[in-house]
Amino acid sequence: MVAGALGLLLLGGCSATVQGTATPDPVALTTTPVVTLVPAPPVSVGTAIEGRRLAGATTLPRSVLPDRTDSCPSGPFTEPERVQSSALFNGRAVKPVLDRYEFVTAWAQCSRIPNGLSTTALVMEVSDPESAKKAAAELDAATTATDAMPVQLPSGLTARLRVGVDRESVQVWTSVGRMVAYLVHDTAVGRGAEEAEQLMADQTALLQKFTPTPQAEVPTLPIDPYGLQNLVVNAPGQRSPLSGSYDLEGYLRFALDPALERTALAANGFEGMYGKYSYEPPSGRSYQAAVWRFPSSAQTNAVHIAFAQAESAGFERRPFTLPAIPEAPCFSFPTATTSGPQYIQRCYVGYGQYLAFIDVGGLASPDDTKIMNDLLPRQRDLIDG
Repeated sequence: MVAGALGLLLLGGCSATVQGTATPDPVALTTTPVVTLVPAPPVSVGTAIEGRRLAGATTLPRSVLPDRTDSCPSGPFTEPERVQSSALFNGRAVKPVLDRYEFVTAWAQCSRIPNGLSTTALVMEVSDPESAKKAAAELDAATTATDAMPVQLPSGLTARLRVGVDRESVQVWTSVGRMVAYLVHDTAVGRGAEEAEQLMADQTALLQKFTPTPQAEVPTLPIDPYGLQNLVVNAPGQRSPLSGSYDLEGYLRFALDPALERTALAANGFEGMYGKYSYEPPSGRSYQAAVWRFPSSAQTNAVHIAFAQAESAGFERRPFTLPAIPEAPCFSFPTATTSGPQYIQRCYVGYGQYLAFIDVGGLASPDDTKIMNDLLPRQRDLIDG
């Protein structure tokens, strides 16, 4: 500041006229190239579809840390306001940064140790690679707690570490192309940096293989690329933004056993999936109905058998007979809630190229088959024509 002020004073105090031709200062000709931001597409069905495309490009914590077997809130974010108001940021000022760099859409993926520590990965599309770098740096500054310590990871990324009595929390921001990636990871004391490195290595590898849709093409992304939407039964309740088409990796973000299901689906030519997710706030019940498509009935049957066997061997999963379709593989398993134990039921039904499953969650009793007894026959009728 002193040098700048002195320079101004000297310039202002010089009143003599100097003869000759002015030569521009060569330093003044050197400018930083201006990156023209690519406008974000309007919030639409297309931005929700692009958000679901991001699912498979977002690290699945369970695939890196097998103890994170429980799911926690995950899904697309199509507006900066929703990102800012989410539990990830609790209102911290991330929206101005996302607005500045033409936020397109995002996907968050959360996994946790049963009734314990959680991990959330978030990926976001912005204008261009230079904007992504700037956004990652600004978001890091905007979200870092004052008591967080910087820790250099082996990859060169800087993590922010907070250490408590019995746990520690680490967060990391980075960019890959025009994608911004964020990780917040809670774990045992002494393990944060090592596990963050593993998670971010997986996240970076996924994003390096992902091609974001050009912004101008987002509004015209196909709603039902696999032709399955009308083959999925409409369950009760309010439809969730999770509803829509998914490729294999996207679906696996919801799978009960991602490793087993990836093997079975990929080995049998999985072609695509459409899921409808809904919930009833008053009752606390949730629903998932989905249809997968395969090249042939033989491959459908192979997956059907593999999943039925896996469900039978699953911990705490109990088979039950559905009165409406006694031959359908059906299972129930408990889930812990703050109000006490509840139960999820899952049943499978297949026909031709199609395999469908239905989940009914939030049940007070594993033997209450009233809802499933209605939904599964209707789902069967849709896929068998």
